Amino acid sequence: FWQIPSHFTPISEPLISQLTRAATLPTTPDLIPAITELAVAADSPEHHREINAAILKHMRSDDRHVRLAAVQCEQSLTERLGEEWLSLLPEMLPFISELQEDDDESVERETQRWIVRIEAILGESLDSMLQ
Repeated sequence: FWQIPSHFTPISEPLISQLTRAATLPTTPDLIPAITELAVAADSPEHHREINAAILKHMRSDDRHVRLAAVQCEQSLTERLGEEWLSLLPEMLPFISELQEDDDESVERETQRWIVRIEAILGESLDSMLQ
């Protein structure tokens, strides 16, 4: 059902856009799991790429809450989908590199947690890829 673009797009775009409300909306308990489960249900490389691209855009937000929510969403997707999600790692690397030096300490800390999880799944360090 969710693999069909006419079903997927009408729900994915407004759902992911809710990350912009992270400062006023608690994103962790409901929104992030909803995005994660949509990615699981969609089970399509094209849809995964679309979800990832939309989340990555939020990582450049001026609002630290939005950046933090985007990192937490990527953490959740990495945890749930593992290597399947990490096929998108080349697209994520520039954003991860930027977020390692974010102005907000909580964004940096969550980015580091995300990196540790990626490295555990891949079985190798990201250091050489982030330079």
